[in-house]
Amino acid sequence: MMDITNLSVDLIRTDGGTQVRITENNSAIERYAEAMNRGVIFPAIDVFYDGKDYWLADGHHRLAAYKKCGHDTVSCHIHEGDRIAALTFACQSNQEHGLPLTNADKRNIVIAYFSIPGNEQKSNHSVSKILGVSVPFIKNVREETGVKPSPTAHVGVKAKKNLNGLNNSTVSDVKTDLNRLNNPANKPVKEYIDVSLSTLNSNEFIVELCEHFDTQYLKSCFKSLNDFLKVSN
Repeated sequence: MMDITNLSVDLIRTDGGTQVRITENNSAIERYAEAMNRGVIFPAIDVFYDGKDYWLADGHHRLAAYKKCGHDTVSCHIHEGDRIAALTFACQSNQEHGLPLTNADKRNIVIAYFSIPGNEQKSNHSVSKILGVSVPFIKNVREETGVKPSPTAHVGVKAKKNLNGLNNSTVSDVKTDLNRLNNPANKPVKEYIDVSLSTLNSNEFIVELCEHFDTQYLKSCFKSLNDFLKVSN
């Protein structure tokens, strides 16, 4: 278990964009402050120290409540890392604790996560697992904000397959050899395209297809996909 350190509230920086919610909840701060005045012990907040500054990652409402109560120090879990590390941590916090996230909060978190250099290279599926937000939600935010599309993944040997002929392919062919590439909305149905698949079952295969291909195109392939799933299962 990580050690807890009492840190001066004046040392903790909250101006680094690590509050990933749209806004702080004043009523929650009031409730926390009242509880603190009654002697309730709250979990330590998380801060990242880069050798110069302490960046608040998780615990904005708790810190605000401590300040409201006039506390000079606050219990902290201190991690090694800079502002970006704190932001990354913040994006992954509050999935199972704290105040429930609104859709606006979730959207802001996805935007914040993609603002971190290198994260635009990650697929919607992997970001979904990291942030605890659905793949379609991430895909929509990605498109709305102009983040580059979910990248091509390379799995095994390249092999071109026609989605309309998937039922003629073996399960092993599809699951080990395909390369994935985002499909434009105007992609001709009969044209060969590259896709990739790193998953192990047909349900996850459909999830990947829905993530990376145009909906209308997939609908045009529905019969072949359905035939393929019957064979693969």
